[in-house]
Amino acid sequence: MGFGLPWALAGLVAVAIPVIAHLLRRQKLPKQTLPTIAFLHRIHATRAARLRVVDMLLLITRALLVMALVLVAAAPYRVAQSSLLDRQHALAIVFDDSMSMAAIHEGKTLIERAADSSIEQLERLPEGSEVSVVLSGKPPRVWVRRRTDLEMAATVLDEIDPRSTRGDALCDAVRTAVELLLESELSDRRLLGLSDFAPGTRADECEWQTRGIRVVFETVSTPNPDNRRIASVEVLGERESGEGMRLEVEIAGTVTPTPQKIRLRQKGQETYETPVEAIDGGGGAVLTIPAGSTDAVVELRLDPDDVLPADNVRGVLLGSDTVHVLLVDGDPHPDPRKRETAFLSHALGVAPRSGRSCAVETLDAQDLSESAIIRSDVLVLANATLDEKWLPLIQRFVSGGGSLWITAGDRINPRAYGSVLRELLPGRYTATRMEARPVSLQSTALPELAQAKVQGRTPIAETALGAIVTARFSDGSPAMVEHRYRSGRVAMFATTVDDAWTDLPYQPVFVPFVLDTLSRLAGRTDHAVEPHSAVSLPGSTSSQRIQVVTPTGRTVDLAEADRVSFRDTGEIGAYRVLVNGVHGARFAFVVNAPPGESDLVTNGPPEEDGGVQTVASDISEGVEQPLAPWLLLFAIVLLFAELWLRQIRRR
Repeated sequence: MGFGLPWALAGLVAVAIPVIAHLLRRQKLPKQTLPTIAFLHRIHATRAARLRVVDMLLLITRALLVMALVLVAAAPYRVAQSSLLDRQHALAIVFDDSMSMAAIHEGKTLIERAADSSIEQLERLPEGSEVSVVLSGKPPRVWVRRRTDLEMAATVLDEIDPRSTRGDALCDAVRTAVELLLESELSDRRLLGLSDFAPGTRADECEWQTRGIRVVFETVSTPNPDNRRIASVEVLGERESGEGMRLEVEIAGTVTPTPQKIRLRQKGQETYETPVEAIDGGGGAVLTIPAGSTDAVVELRLDPDDVLPADNVRGVLLGSDTVHVLLVDGDPHPDPRKRETAFLSHALGVAPRSGRSCAVETLDAQDLSESAIIRSDVLVLANATLDEKWLPLIQRFVSGGGSLWITAGDRINPRAYGSVLRELLPGRYTATRMEARPVSLQSTALPELAQAKVQGRTPIAETALGAIVTARFSDGSPAMVEHRYRSGRVAMFATTVDDAWTDLPYQPVFVPFVLDTLSRLAGRTDHAVEPHSAVSLPGSTSSQRIQVVTPTGRTVDLAEADRVSFRDTGEIGAYRVLVNGVHGARFAFVVNAPPGESDLVTNGPPEEDGGVQTVASDISEGVEQPLAPWLLLFAIVLLFAELWLRQIRRR
């Protein structure tokens, strides 16, 4: 038992007031002289005896009344030993299902152990209690929302993925749980958090806005965790070179005497393996991929597995250094040397093999196909006016990160470009004109362009907001205009890329000009994502089937849509995208383990602060039960008793 305001007990001195008043009253009893002495003596004796009893009861009543009021002011309470879950209340469980909780201890993952502990707590709840479950794996999810069906809640806990690959968002999950508890009509609200409190939870950075709700944490951890992971992979060399490509792998974590290997998987098949050499703080290995490999993405696996197998796998992109260029020839000719794209093809063929290389495909405008566009990085429309039926596909291609380069010529129709591709273009083509006197090109990045002379051009007007002019004619009008359209880029060139209107293809600067334009348009896209993140991919169409092959070999057909937000990314490793059964290198991506989830050393729950409490796994504690309401009721009863005794005394 204790008191909230113990200093108020000093008021017990006031108990002496009714005692003193009683004693003084006894000394002032009146004396009566009556003629019938014997009769009066009998009456006085009877009345005096009754008054003594009433006065004593009044004294006791008044003393108890003063004591009760003083004790009410002191806020007394009693401490009753009680479990957190032994009476009806609203309970929210914040369940950590991040990747670090997938660590294995004694044959079970920590997620399975935390689920068993949660089910035990639910079984102890009395009927009428309300339970919510919030999973703190990134992103936080409400797994159970305010249910009184405790058996159902216990069943749902068994459905949590024990091999999770998620990051951690404990702070956000606690805030979500608090909001759920505040919605409850039950006045007793508690929050139970189960986690390993590894560094990835960042629990020490959270601001616990619990709004008076008692928060209790339980630690579920792996003692002395033995874990290693593939920390990084550096890709060296080029697939076209004679030596092929080299993968330098760094292993981090605890050193083990057991021999380890790195295995290379290509298209789901194991092709190479190499031993890991132990070094301080981990190990390292080098693998070689022979020249001519057609894979855009491969997968590495560290064997044997340890307590956390998920971070022993890593996907590696190999195709990011190749730009797939589709040249659409709008002026085909039987003689390959007279084709519109002849100089472009030659320039890309003689380009030096440094930096990103180009894989070139050439099609006539009438032979254009969906599959050719989708597997490209840059689409070049060389003096080609397309039918309106290609608009949706080209829009989808550019919106998803592809790039479009349009070059002028006598076969393009400015009005058609203005109507068919008006949303994509950084400017507007006007009527073609031939110059009486040749003009030259000017560019800050390539000053040598000034050597080229241009006799014909299709001027560009009304440049879009945010468009960039990368080259001009000597009269100041735009020659090359570029801008970003959603996730892709679009460029317009006001003259030809063959020798019909300009001598640019004969100038030494032509090859650098073409490579500079293509590399700028292609850019670089980061295809490495965290688990369960969304990846934007082209959807299937009536003639185009898009499929995703996951690291475990599952094939997922994408729905028919312009773009699909693919979210089935819970597996660690390499994802391949098939376009009508053919590998689409541009869309391949990898999912790697969250970097902070491999450290399994627990930091322990946060220190007690602002209403947050840390307790042992049995979560038992003393509960303060206030006594002031009962004492106040007792004081009211004493007050009525005192009034009743005073009425009796007057009779």
